[in-house]
Amino acid sequence: MGKVSPATPPWLYTAGLNMGAGLLNSAIIALSTAAGVCVISGCAAYTLARLDLPRPGLFILYLLAVSSLPIQLFLEPAGTAVAATPSSRVSPPTGRSSARPA
Repeated sequence: MGKVSPATPPWLYTAGLNMGAGLLNSAIIALSTAAGVCVISGCAAYTLARLDLPRPGLFILYLLAVSSLPIQLFLEPAGTAVAATPSSRVSPPTGRSSARPA
């Protein structure tokens, strides 16, 4: 293990890990993600505001209702469809070994 000089803050050197680089990488990812979300959300909001919908209140209610549901609720029908395919059905075991006797 390397020596820690007294000038090195303890949160920058922990058991050989470079915590400063990790914190910098995390900050870069967090800030770029937040900026990307703001740009994409702003473009979507502008587009939705410019649409001339016949019943805009119903559309907004739909968006709010769908966004409040958990993502697992939307994944369940996909899992059910995969489970219903013929290739996913497995025949029950017969109790006999498929290996030939020697």
